[in-house]
Amino acid sequence: MADFSEALYRLNRSPVHLILDEADAFAPQRPMRGQERMLGAVEDLVRRGRARGIGVTLITQRAAVLNKDVLTQIEVLVTLRTISPQDRAAIDEWVKVHGTQEQRSELMASLPSLPIGEAWFWSPGWLDLFQRVKVRQRETFDSSATPDFQGKVKPTIPTMLSLDLERIKGILERSTAPPNIRKVSEPKVERVIELVEVPVLSDDDRALLRQWLERFDAGIRANADAAELIAARLLVDASRDNISQNRTKTSERPAFNPIEGTAFPRVKARILSALARHGTTPKPKLAVLTGYAVSGGGFNNALSSLRTMGLIERGDPVVITESGHQAINAGGVEPLPAGWELVEWWCKELPKAERTILRYLANRYPDSLSKDDVGTGTGYAANGGGFNNALSRLRTLQLIEGRSELQAAEALFS
Repeated sequence: MADFSEALYRLNRSPVHLILDEADAFAPQRPMRGQERMLGAVEDLVRRGRARGIGVTLITQRAAVLNKDVLTQIEVLVTLRTISPQDRAAIDEWVKVHGTQEQRSELMASLPSLPIGEAWFWSPGWLDLFQRVKVRQRETFDSSATPDFQGKVKPTIPTMLSLDLERIKGILERSTAPPNIRKVSEPKVERVIELVEVPVLSDDDRALLRQWLERFDAGIRANADAAELIAARLLVDASRDNISQNRTKTSERPAFNPIEGTAFPRVKARILSALARHGTTPKPKLAVLTGYAVSGGGFNNALSSLRTMGLIERGDPVVITESGHQAINAGGVEPLPAGWELVEWWCKELPKAERTILRYLANRYPDSLSKDDVGTGTGYAANGGGFNNALSRLRTLQLIEGRSELQAAEALFS
């Protein structure tokens, strides 16, 4: 399936409609070891196939176990009776984004009791359709019908007309070219085929490469933090020089003047921008607004440096000084967004599990949800290690609150 999907995406340029029955087998919510490549290839077909003429229909009995990155891309929803709470929650994730509250309530309330053969057709953007439909009985052979044990005669499978294959074979063998056509000899063309061995990474090779990339990324981040710290020290020294030169002239702190040609460190620029926009801010909320962990070394070193430079006051909550306002205005730094834009900013920075959980809770803010409900709604096992590790990181980043009852952090929306 991975080979087929990759080849179709790479080669196709004409309109084609791909139908994936039992789609959750090809795009599972929780892929097993070795299925990652297949999931990525199918996701490319669904998400990016339009530019290559590829349309996809996904058929599944379990919306909960179909990968949500794939499920969210559909433009037409056709849903029959659905009883499982997990499957209805997965459908509801799509429904609530595309329609009114009245449409959502009507559809979701009817799903567990829809009669056999009735379905909802919903296409808010493409077909502009929201309709409950009675699907007619099929007239052709039903290969998926449940075997009957009540004595009813099952329809016979239609067969093709019988053909005299031997007669057709004889006709083909006797066929010759018309006698008046003179064969013209064609020039011989030598074709040289060079076989090239293309190396393919094994699972062990890919795992080793992934570990190397993670270490490389960690090294890059460490170097970036070190660079910011060096720049911060340069600015501290320059600020101290300015203070010592002006101390005899005035008892007030001098306005901060950025050093010409020196970039203002990113973490400090974000802190000052957030304080300039939100005013006096508690330290945990400030960490959320700036995109850093409240316990992180880069964040706390930046706060210490800003205090030394006279740009913020000491203590918690954090207060920006007049010199801090002048510094951020001189630097022209754009502050981080607020509300939903801040949630989306964080989602771009977070791994998949953390991103999925944060979006799910943010969609329901200010409501609190049980840990089990969040696990069900996001497709993760509530007692799984990956799910709980993701919750722990989100709490560390001050993006969610609570233990047994979970809620998106108030600081995201204030």
